[in-house]
Amino acid sequence: MSTQIEISIPQELYQRMSNLARQRNLPLTNVLDTALSLAEATPQMAVADPDEAMRREIEAFHHLHPDLVQHYLQQYVAIYQGQLVDYDDEQLALLARIEEKYPTEVVLLRRVGDEPEPVELRVYSPRFV
Repeated sequence: MSTQIEISIPQELYQRMSNLARQRNLPLTNVLDTALSLAEATPQMAVADPDEAMRREIEAFHHLHPDLVQHYLQQYVAIYQGQLVDYDDEQLALLARIEEKYPTEVVLLRRVGDEPEPVELRVYSPRFV
Protein backbone atom coordinates (compact mmCIF):
# COMPACT_ATOMS: atom_id res chain seq x y z
CA MET A 1 0.00 0.00 0.00
CA SER A 2 1.39 3.41 -0.96
CA THR A 3 0.92 6.60 0.98
CA GLN A 4 -0.33 9.63 -0.90
CA ILE A 5 0.54 13.20 0.00
CA GLU A 6 -0.32 16.60 -1.42
CA ILE A 7 2.30 19.08 -2.59
CA SER A 8 2.05 22.58 -4.02
CA ILE A 9 3.89 23.31 -7.24
CA PRO A 10 3.76 26.32 -9.56
CA GLN A 11 0.94 26.21 -12.12
CA GLU A 12 3.42 26.53 -15.02
CA LEU A 13 5.37 23.47 -13.84
CA TYR A 14 2.19 21.45 -13.41
CA GLN A 15 1.03 22.47 -16.90
CA ARG A 16 4.35 21.39 -18.44
CA MET A 17 4.22 18.00 -16.69
CA SER A 18 0.58 17.52 -17.59
CA ASN A 19 1.18 18.38 -21.26
CA LEU A 20 4.11 15.98 -21.44
CA ALA A 21 2.08 13.20 -19.81
CA ARG A 22 -0.73 13.78 -22.30
CA GLN A 23 1.67 13.84 -25.29
CA ARG A 24 3.27 10.58 -24.20
CA ASN A 25 -0.03 9.02 -23.09
CA LEU A 26 1.41 8.34 -19.62
CA PRO A 27 0.15 8.88 -16.09
CA LEU A 28 1.54 12.04 -14.50
CA THR A 29 3.29 9.93 -11.85
CA ASN A 30 5.36 8.22 -14.58
CA VAL A 31 6.53 11.60 -15.88
CA LEU A 32 7.57 12.63 -12.36
CA ASP A 33 9.31 9.31 -11.74
CA THR A 34 11.25 9.59 -15.00
CA ALA A 35 12.27 13.18 -14.25
CA LEU A 36 13.54 12.16 -10.81
CA SER A 37 15.44 9.19 -12.23
CA LEU A 38 17.14 11.42 -14.80
CA ALA A 39 18.01 14.02 -12.16
CA GLU A 40 19.49 11.36 -9.87
CA ALA A 41 21.55 9.89 -12.72
CA THR A 42 22.91 13.28 -13.87
CA PRO A 43 25.88 14.54 -11.90
CA GLN A 44 25.57 18.10 -10.61
CA MET A 45 28.10 20.28 -12.42
CA ALA A 46 28.92 23.93 -12.05
CA VAL A 47 28.93 26.03 -15.19
CA ALA A 48 32.52 27.16 -14.77
CA ASP A 49 33.44 26.39 -18.37
CA PRO A 50 30.88 27.59 -20.95
CA ASP A 51 32.46 25.42 -23.67
CA GLU A 52 32.03 22.31 -21.52
CA ALA A 53 28.45 23.33 -20.70
CA MET A 54 27.69 23.68 -24.43
CA ARG A 55 29.27 20.28 -25.14
CA ARG A 56 26.93 18.76 -22.51
CA GLU A 57 23.90 20.46 -24.10
CA ILE A 58 24.90 19.19 -27.56
CA GLU A 59 25.31 15.70 -26.10
CA ALA A 60 21.85 15.98 -24.51
CA PHE A 61 20.42 17.12 -27.87
CA HIS A 62 21.86 13.98 -29.50
CA HIS A 63 20.39 11.83 -26.73
CA LEU A 64 16.97 13.51 -27.00
CA HIS A 65 16.99 13.62 -30.82
CA PRO A 66 14.80 10.54 -31.52
CA ASP A 67 12.03 11.96 -29.33
CA LEU A 68 12.51 15.50 -30.64
CA VAL A 69 12.10 14.29 -34.24
CA GLN A 70 8.75 12.69 -33.35
CA HIS A 71 7.33 15.82 -31.68
CA TYR A 72 9.29 18.87 -32.90
CA LEU A 73 10.56 18.13 -36.43
CA GLN A 74 11.57 21.33 -38.26
CA GLN A 75 11.00 23.41 -35.12
CA TYR A 76 13.63 25.22 -33.08
CA VAL A 77 14.27 23.78 -29.62
CA ALA A 78 16.09 25.07 -26.56
CA ILE A 79 18.07 22.59 -24.44
CA TYR A 80 19.14 23.68 -20.96
CA GLN A 81 20.76 21.39 -18.40
CA GLY A 82 20.03 18.40 -20.61
CA GLN A 83 16.30 19.07 -20.89
CA LEU A 84 14.01 20.55 -23.52
CA VAL A 85 12.87 23.85 -22.00
CA ASP A 86 11.14 25.56 -24.93
CA TYR A 87 10.42 25.31 -28.66
CA ASP A 88 9.03 27.44 -31.47
CA ASP A 89 8.60 27.58 -35.24
CA GLU A 90 10.32 30.96 -35.19
CA GLN A 91 13.98 31.04 -34.19
CA LEU A 92 13.96 34.70 -33.14
CA ALA A 93 10.87 34.32 -30.97
CA LEU A 94 12.49 31.38 -29.18
CA LEU A 95 15.76 33.28 -28.81
CA ALA A 96 13.97 36.25 -27.24
CA ARG A 97 12.25 34.05 -24.65
CA ILE A 98 15.46 32.18 -23.84
CA GLU A 99 17.46 35.39 -23.43
CA GLU A 100 14.78 36.68 -21.06
CA LYS A 101 14.49 33.50 -19.02
CA TYR A 102 18.18 32.40 -19.01
CA PRO A 103 20.18 35.61 -19.58
CA THR A 104 23.50 34.30 -18.22
CA GLU A 105 23.13 30.56 -18.79
CA VAL A 106 24.40 28.31 -21.55
CA VAL A 107 21.39 27.18 -23.61
CA LEU A 108 21.58 25.29 -26.89
CA LEU A 109 19.18 26.45 -29.62
CA ARG A 110 18.95 24.18 -32.59
CA ARG A 111 16.52 23.27 -35.35
CA VAL A 112 15.34 19.67 -35.22
CA GLY A 113 16.07 17.88 -38.47
CA ASP A 114 16.03 14.25 -39.53
CA GLU A 115 19.65 13.92 -38.39
CA PRO A 116 21.07 15.29 -35.11
CA GLU A 117 23.82 17.17 -36.97
CA PRO A 118 23.06 19.10 -40.13
CA VAL A 119 24.79 17.85 -43.24
CA GLU A 120 27.65 20.17 -44.00
CA LEU A 121 28.43 20.72 -47.64
CA ARG A 122 31.67 22.27 -48.73
CA VAL A 123 32.07 23.15 -52.34
CA TYR A 124 35.49 24.18 -53.47
CA SER A 125 35.58 26.27 -56.58
CA PRO A 126 38.64 26.90 -58.69
CA ARG A 127 40.41 30.22 -58.34
CA PHE A 128 42.03 31.89 -61.26
CA VAL A 129 45.19 33.76 -60.39
